[in-house]
Amino acid sequence: MPFERTSDDFRKEGELEIAATLYIPAWSRMAFALKPPVQEEGGQWPVDHMPGAKKRRPFILVVDDEPLVAGVIADTLMLVGYEVETAKNGREALEKIAACAYDLILSDLRMPELDGVGLYHELERQQPSLLQRLAFVSGSTEVPEYASFCEQTAVTLLGKPFGVADLHRLVQRLLEGLR
Repeated sequence: MPFERTSDDFRKEGELEIAATLYIPAWSRMAFALKPPVQEEGGQWPVDHMPGAKKRRPFILVVDDEPLVAGVIADTLMLVGYEVETAKNGREALEKIAACAYDLILSDLRMPELDGVGLYHELERQQPSLLQRLAFVSGSTEVPEYASFCEQTAVTLLGKPFGVADLHRLVQRLLEGLR
């Protein structure tokens, strides 16, 4: 959407203010104020969820055929400092994995072309060391084939629907297990 900057970006009392007027049928004006973190009780600063430039951010591949679901997971993880890419199925995930090293792979089970079970078996055949970096985020565990697979392989599984806190705990637990 085109916009006209109606004020210069400026700092006022520790806040960064940005204002813009959007050119849409009805005139609108939006302003955002971003405040710096406030020191907590006891003199402690809040935890920095965005690691410094010197520290490499964990790189996560999210594999889901539903763009909305993949986007929500990716955005949620990026907001707390992870680097994230998405793939729409297991086949595309394998191509990305061949070209890039991921710290974690979060995959749906039920997808077209190559589902999560197929992705698991391909990784098992091609790069078995990556299986410890693979977890499933799925609502398809009631399907007998998927339930049997999850039981036989003891894969890490986060059931849909899930809470943001559950996703964060899963990612943190998996990353800590790799250290």
